[in-house]
Amino acid sequence: MSHTSGVFATDLAAGKWLFITAVAAGPQGPQGNPCTNGTDGVDGADGTNGVNGIGYGGTSITSLTIGAGTKTFATQNVLAYLPGNYVRASSVANGANFMEGAVASYSGGALTLNVTSFGGAGTFADWTFSVAGLPGTLSSYAQAESGAVSSPLIRRLNNTLFASEFGAVGDDTTNDYTSLQAFLNAVASSGKEGRFDSGKRYFVSGNDLTFTGGAGHNGRALFGYGAQLRTDPSQFGRVGLVITRPNFTFARPEEARITLIEGLSFNAYQNGNGAFGIQGTGISNLVLRNLSFASGADGGTPPNVNYAAINLKQTSNVDPDTGCFWIEIEHCRFRGGATGMPNALWLEGAINAVSITQNNFANVDTAIRLLAADRTGTDTANAATIPNGVKMIDNSFEGILDGIKFNGNTTTTNKSRSVGLQV
Repeated sequence: MSHTSGVFATDLAAGKWLFITAVAAGPQGPQGNPCTNGTDGVDGADGTNGVNGIGYGGTSITSLTIGAGTKTFATQNVLAYLPGNYVRASSVANGANFMEGAVASYSGGALTLNVTSFGGAGTFADWTFSVAGLPGTLSSYAQAESGAVSSPLIRRLNNTLFASEFGAVGDDTTNDYTSLQAFLNAVASSGKEGRFDSGKRYFVSGNDLTFTGGAGHNGRALFGYGAQLRTDPSQFGRVGLVITRPNFTFARPEEARITLIEGLSFNAYQNGNGAFGIQGTGISNLVLRNLSFASGADGGTPPNVNYAAINLKQTSNVDPDTGCFWIEIEHCRFRGGATGMPNALWLEGAINAVSITQNNFANVDTAIRLLAADRTGTDTANAATIPNGVKMIDNSFEGILDGIKFNGNTTTTNKSRSVGLQV
């Protein structure tokens, strides 16, 4: 029974409570069913956006004329530009009208640019700003070749010079002497590869073209690519190209760098006034390859009897060491045409170690002429200097009067002569 008395000890002492027995606890009842989760509450309202940070961009209605120099724009005063930022100001109406440069200052809504690049022209007041990339530095190439008119960068990087860069026209009428001589001088002095423009027909009048070495040990290379050199038929004794030894001092001729001429055509339409297509004096390590020589091919009277397509000779009869050494003439074509060709190759004096291989000689009076030269000065014991060490292999001859002829200039040289040949 429930205990209702406020003072349990008093009631127990009065005999109001009787202990019968201890009651054991009953078993635990089964677990009740779980309750269902309650519904989620409604999301709270979004908080207030933070204050926007400063940025780039901006506009201006300041009227300014496009051009380089300092330009100040009135614009918004909440932009992020700092000195040194590279910025472009463009016309809203036409973005091709723009100015760009580094920020000089930005304060109180005044943006000042040092404009170094711009496009378009005119005065505008509808500017919009954007951050731009600083232009890269362009590698420069100094045009050191004297007389050059223009020279595309890729040619310069390839160390190549073209005749047209020096103003040569190549129309077979314009006198290209001045332009071609400037071209040859640049090739010789720089050591770069020289190229006549493919298919051009260069007319030369007034002087002989000369190809002379520069101050250094530069090799020299000329490529014709089918271009033609034609000299003035009205001028006596004209030479298509004179080649001389480099004008530096060397102890032995073999120290000279190679001079290569390849793929060029020489037209000796001379009306009887011709001298030589190519004349080499005192040159060493010369390679003439894939050249074409036509004599009288365009009509007119035959060249004089002393004409030769190629003439090699020593610089001075006093000194045989000024002769030509280590010469290669290969895969060349010598054709006399309707009026003939007196001499294809004319080797005179101290011409040593010459290789003449796989050339074609057609309608030529004398294919290879070896000429002893008078020895002058105090050294006259041998009476003459002569070509020697001449090798002729695998050449073809058509309509030739004399394949090989050997003789002297005078009775002195005719007295003593011998030559070493390999045929």
